[in-house]
Amino acid sequence: MLGSWRRLGRRRRRLYLTLLILLVVGLGGATVILLLARREPAPYRPGEELPEVTRRLERGIPEEAPSPRLVEVAAEAGLGGFRAFRGERTSQLPEDMGGGAAWGDFDNDGDDDLFLVSAGGPLTASPQDRASSLLYENLGDGTFREYPGFPELRIVGMGAAWGDYNGDGRLDLAVSGYNTLRLYRNEGDRFVREERFPEPKGFWAGVSWGDFDNDLDLDLYVCGYVRYREETGSTRVSQQYGTAVPFTLNPASYPPERNLLFRNEGKGVFQEVAEALGVHNPEGRSLEALWYDFDDDGWLDLYVANDISDNAFYRNRGDGSFEDLSHPAWVADYRGAMGLAAGDWDRDGDDDLFISHWVAQENALYNSLLVEGRTRGEPGIRFMDMASAVGLGQIALQRVGWGASFVDLDSDGWLDLVVANGSTFETKEPPKRLVPQPSFLFWNERGRFFHDLAPLNEQLAEPHVSRGLAVSDYDDDGDVDLLFVDLDGGVRLFRNEMPQGNWVKVRLRSRLAPSGEPIGWGDGAKLIARVGRGDAPPSRFERLLSLSGQPDDPLWARRCWRDRNA
Repeated sequence: MLGSWRRLGRRRRRLYLTLLILLVVGLGGATVILLLARREPAPYRPGEELPEVTRRLERGIPEEAPSPRLVEVAAEAGLGGFRAFRGERTSQLPEDMGGGAAWGDFDNDGDDDLFLVSAGGPLTASPQDRASSLLYENLGDGTFREYPGFPELRIVGMGAAWGDYNGDGRLDLAVSGYNTLRLYRNEGDRFVREERFPEPKGFWAGVSWGDFDNDLDLDLYVCGYVRYREETGSTRVSQQYGTAVPFTLNPASYPPERNLLFRNEGKGVFQEVAEALGVHNPEGRSLEALWYDFDDDGWLDLYVANDISDNAFYRNRGDGSFEDLSHPAWVADYRGAMGLAAGDWDRDGDDDLFISHWVAQENALYNSLLVEGRTRGEPGIRFMDMASAVGLGQIALQRVGWGASFVDLDSDGWLDLVVANGSTFETKEPPKRLVPQPSFLFWNERGRFFHDLAPLNEQLAEPHVSRGLAVSDYDDDGDVDLLFVDLDGGVRLFRNEMPQGNWVKVRLRSRLAPSGEPIGWGDGAKLIARVGRGDAPPSRFERLLSLSGQPDDPLWARRCWRDRNA
């Protein structure tokens, strides 16, 4: 063969050698392309299983984890008649965002009553054809009845919040929705709309009461979502994570709505001061806001959850004015923020912040560094996202999170976490419905890790298009129960039947009437209880009850009990 090669002419040898080199290079390149193609991940589809992401971080549930013994009792409790939505969707954004729920003892009989906000129905429907928002009176025996003294309310609703704005000792109610913002005054035997309260047009979402200026009356913060333009029969589409969705269902299709802050001037008069105080958040598509004293200085700060825009953190300077610490505090999060919850999940002495998010964005657990910073002599307040490290991040990639709440479900002294989930994506088959998803029930493993126990409870694991979440010990048995508002149905009320220990109930009042009778509510109060040895200081039982304000002000109660023999 070597002789045959030598007998070929020089030009032919060069030609064959060139062809051989090209063949080798071509085969090598094809091999590389095939290998790269195998390694290239497929495009992500919302709701799709990603075992290489989610299951890699799975941890077995510890043996000491409690059984999630929660029983769904909405029908037998008398709540089966509520409906969150009536009619067929028309693929418009306001139809898919509500409703909500708010617990509050409006009749002062010692148990929590319930207001349920309906999402109403399609925007094309008349008010008479929408599902009604309803107030239910707690009868004290584990059941409810519809309260006849509340006006008929058929709105495309979003949220509600109880607060005694006029200081008469009776809880009043603020309600929000699409082109709806109302305040109802509790007259004792009925509710009357406060006509002096303004109702500007807008897409109003979360409402939150708080005494930000410490003048002993409640102010109201209102979240504005987007400046929505009604549009039926549209064929325009937009892209969300590679999925085509109607243009009218994408919040990015619309400019953000401003937020409102109504300062209580007394006698039923409110002044809107959000822009003047720099908390109108004009670039944020806000869904929920939380008044909370994150820096523990006795003045309420404000955190605002924004959808597809930076979240906002406004620190109260201590004089009723605010400074924007969104970026300096490391919480200016640009994701699809939906729900908020605050609590000291790791029991280190400062309060942390949980935020539920849209699909493929993980949830966030902002751990407060306040105590650590003070220990090192560092001024200011900062947070660090710990969600992935403690099991709250990647597990949520396939879910759309809404209402959230920290709550100690098993009374072990560690705050657990509940999150209501429900997709915003439509089914492919008509009529176009929203895709249901299971919600989360995270058990807190002593500040080390959160484990989702919802799959262990058949009723909790059932997928729904959930939106609202509210917690209360509605049956007054010492444990906290859960209520979900489902856009694809009504409500689910889960009665907590997990084993509990001893318990104490505290009702806070802000001041005394001339007769000596306690009136008003302890809004803005903080109650800290450490019981037994455990992780609390040894041989010490301490409860601290304090209301923000000056300790020497006779209108404020400030007491501290200590029993060193506990």
